[in-house]
Amino acid sequence: RYAGCDRVQASLSSVESVASLFPEISVQTAHFDFLEPNISEINTQGARQVAIFTVHAIEQVHLIGNAWLDSLFKRFPDEEIIGAHLEPITHQVDSNRSIDRAYAEKRNYNLDLVEVLRNHPAVAIDEIKSGILDVGNGNSTTSLIWHRLS
Repeated sequence: RYAGCDRVQASLSSVESVASLFPEISVQTAHFDFLEPNISEINTQGARQVAIFTVHAIEQVHLIGNAWLDSLFKRFPDEEIIGAHLEPITHQVDSNRSIDRAYAEKRNYNLDLVEVLRNHPAVAIDEIKSGILDVGNGNSTTSLIWHRLS
């Protein structure tokens, strides 16, 4: 079972369009806002594992804080949870990336995802690969993988 969540209806419509190509796979869409996290709409019956995957989505939340993680952990208290993010957070893991920091600050992009994950008592970061996609304009993409501690 899969769920696609976003704040924007166009994104949800895209997920639904792609899902229609695979009728044998159960896909659900739901509105989600990192700043007001609520995933109660998602059907979780029988779920044992949950994967959170973002691509340049968290960038739009200047300071994300812990609420989205705490909401996720509350909604899935017993399930294994992993997160995989492709986000422009290179400046958060490499202090020498001043061009990336300036780009993020100018656009009010995220400044705290790495810090939030590093400091959350229920999270372990498995891997960070800094600047895996980089064209030199200050918006380089870093991959970050984490899991919830048992």
